[in-house]
Amino acid sequence: MDSLGQESRTDPVRARRVGGHTGWMAGGRSASARAAGSRLGLSQQVFVLSVVIVAIVVGVGVVVDIVAADRLVHRGAERRVESVAESVASMPDVAAALHSDDPSATLQPLAERLRHRTDVSFVVFMTPDGIRYSHPNRAKIGGHFAGTFEPAARGGTVVETFKGSLGPSVRAVVPIYDGNGDSDDGGAPVGLVSVGVTVNTVTSDVSYVLPLILGTAVVALAVAALGSLWIARRLRRQTFGMGAAELAGVYAHHDAVLHAVREGLVVIDGDGRIALINDAARQLFGLGDVRDIQGRPAGVLPVTGSLAELLASGDTVEDEVHLAGERLVVVTQVPIGPPPGSRSKATKGRASLGTVMTIRDHSEIKSLADELSATRSLADALRASNHESANRLHTVVMLAQLGDVDAAVRLATGEVRATRMLTSRLSGQFEEAALVALLLGKASEAAQRSIELNVTEASWLPEDAVEPVDLVTIVGNLVDNAMDAATAGPEHRRVEVSIEPQCDRVVVKVRDSGPGFSPEALDHVFEPGWSTKVAGPDRRHGRGIGMALVRQVVARLGGAVDVANSGPDDELPGAIVTVHLPIGATAQEVARVREDARAGTP
Repeated sequence: MDSLGQESRTDPVRARRVGGHTGWMAGGRSASARAAGSRLGLSQQVFVLSVVIVAIVVGVGVVVDIVAADRLVHRGAERRVESVAESVASMPDVAAALHSDDPSATLQPLAERLRHRTDVSFVVFMTPDGIRYSHPNRAKIGGHFAGTFEPAARGGTVVETFKGSLGPSVRAVVPIYDGNGDSDDGGAPVGLVSVGVTVNTVTSDVSYVLPLILGTAVVALAVAALGSLWIARRLRRQTFGMGAAELAGVYAHHDAVLHAVREGLVVIDGDGRIALINDAARQLFGLGDVRDIQGRPAGVLPVTGSLAELLASGDTVEDEVHLAGERLVVVTQVPIGPPPGSRSKATKGRASLGTVMTIRDHSEIKSLADELSATRSLADALRASNHESANRLHTVVMLAQLGDVDAAVRLATGEVRATRMLTSRLSGQFEEAALVALLLGKASEAAQRSIELNVTEASWLPEDAVEPVDLVTIVGNLVDNAMDAATAGPEHRRVEVSIEPQCDRVVVKVRDSGPGFSPEALDHVFEPGWSTKVAGPDRRHGRGIGMALVRQVVARLGGAVDVANSGPDDELPGAIVTVHLPIGATAQEVARVREDARAGTP
């Protein structure tokens, strides 16, 4: 427990979560008590506390039972002596003996016989004034009765515990009447009779019950101890043998990690319900401040496709790539529970408690990887250009030495003129700088890969027609796929890009000279992770994602995407991908004005 208090003082998150308990732990308990508590595991503490509590309860119960038994025995003794006294007082021989000349001669033998027969300590006959006619000790006959008898002399009954000549006793004193032994005729008692049982006799009766009470208490304590031991062992298995301080530490650290980790984390319990979802996962799934998601079925999470199937299956996977909305995520899922083959006593018999899924947003990493790939391509192109420029420079120098200056100038300026012409043409066609830069980069990459990339003369696009980020995602992925397909086609590799506003839409069409889509590809081309190309070591998470991202973006914008193969009479024999995107109102007006100007409409 002391370690818990120390950790709470040094860990802000822990202090916030368990600080309500730390105060009394640190201030209300001694150092030795905290040290002892920290040495005992949670199951041991539960066992000790349970046994102590049961022992206290059983001890209190024994005391209560003994006191109750004593009272019951005393009350039984009181009822017994009163009943015997009333029976003796109603005997006709007793009243007759009281009127004889020597009552003691008759009543003393009678009293002794009744005492032995009824198993009482004494039967004493006396006058209404308390003068004894009988006594177990004959020397006491004729003496004054020690005890209360005045109410009985007036016709009442006395039941009391009194210390008389035989010691403390429970006694009853009742009146004796003439005739039928009652006072209905209004006469006065002719004598009194006292019947009693000594306290020692009563105590001996209690002692007969005491072994039963103590035996029952011992059995109850033993059963409770065994039950507590069973509970402690079960608790030990369920808590993996950790103590209270360890469990509190695990919870505090667990809570801190959940809020600090940048990876999404979703825990599904054994019933298929969301046991935990951290802030990063909420952000990835777009849940925002939805706080009542925990405890609900996992199916309420806004995931579709392969990610939803994986979440429902509970399969173990590592670093699988899936789409969550428009995000590319890397998912790892493992079961909760003991590792396979574990024989630890703490984990024995424990089944899987659900699954844990970690989710990493891979979109930014993929963007960086694509940028790195483009940079490598550019570096390769620059190296090739450097090599080619060296050849051209040597040629230009030799032409100058040979005196053909005009040929040298033409050779030196031809490459620059072509690059400037392409940049000028694309800048005139597209007002969006990001699209121009993308196409120039793709043209350079295509030249490096010996592919002819052609942007149609009719292509154009006003500014703000489509969000630049969405446009770059769509066009970039389509052109990449088209160049990959063209590489697998005939020697004359070509890719054609067309981007034109048409009425209220922008139509993006990309064609290639590759082999086209197979029937299987036409059915699965938009599925995340499906690809006709094998991913290499440098593109572990990069295959089968481009077309899925295109479909996600197009669907979000309210557009449509179609895939098909070229007809037999088409100039390019490969695949055709056509994307229809809604266009903004301002861009629509610009497009209408331009079309009217082309048609000559005033």
